[in-house]
Amino acid sequence: MFADRDYNKSSAASRARPSVSMVRALLWVTIAVFLLQWIWTRPDGYDPVTGALCLHAEAIRHGQLWRLLTYIFVHGGLLHIAFNMWGLFVFGRVLEPHLGRWRFLALYLVSGLIGGGLWLLLNWNGGVPVVGASGSLFGVMMATAMLFPNVRIMLLIPPVPMKLKTFVAVFAVIEVVSELGTSIGGWRDGIAHVAHLGGLLGGFLFMQQYMPRYSLRGLFPRIPNPFRRKWKLHESARPPATAGADSPEESMAGVDRVLDKIGREGIGSLTTAEQRILERARERLRQR
Repeated sequence: MFADRDYNKSSAASRARPSVSMVRALLWVTIAVFLLQWIWTRPDGYDPVTGALCLHAEAIRHGQLWRLLTYIFVHGGLLHIAFNMWGLFVFGRVLEPHLGRWRFLALYLVSGLIGGGLWLLLNWNGGVPVVGASGSLFGVMMATAMLFPNVRIMLLIPPVPMKLKTFVAVFAVIEVVSELGTSIGGWRDGIAHVAHLGGLLGGFLFMQQYMPRYSLRGLFPRIPNPFRRKWKLHESARPPATAGADSPEESMAGVDRVLDKIGREGIGSLTTAEQRILERARERLRQR
């Protein structure tokens, strides 16, 4: 219960097994690829790195399936890579400690793969390539919002505070409207909005598969249960519990629920009843 929590592990043991942050590794790899793009760009503007790694329907039809992943590490300009790497750093450093290095890498690649795959499905006969880590970034954003839906962040433009779940929902709506405008209205902004939506889907599916206790429930207000009052009346008819027995809230699952809430929203979010549950659990541990 308490012993298996990350923050109860020995700090000396953690220092004995140093590990490289996957977020940092992805940043350096992406920046290195961008530098190669810049160095090898020919006088006529052709970039052989982008030509070999970008996602292109015709290349996929010829069996070059590696492009479904390599396009993530190629970018179309300084602002493009700056925005994506800034987002990877901001959200990734929060998410990676909770997923672990390799699970975070899997999330990043799966989100990019689904984002690129969805774009490819809708542009199978198109001749325009797509590049960038935006699909992967949107998957990381979705996963972070599912773990910490009520954490507040400060937007850059405009500078207003916003809950993380609201931030991701607003971005999702923008991407849907932009994709509809591109597909139906004929807008041409040069952005693969459908790849962003695919990344959001990839992040959601990954969290459902590997961390099923986190779902979209945390992204929306709780729906009232009309049967709750009836259930309480039924519970009141049961015989009282014997002295010294733990109530359901003080059981192992109840304590884990409180600890998970601390991990998501901080210890300041606990109610008085939840603080009491935690104190009683600590007392039981001391008695052991």
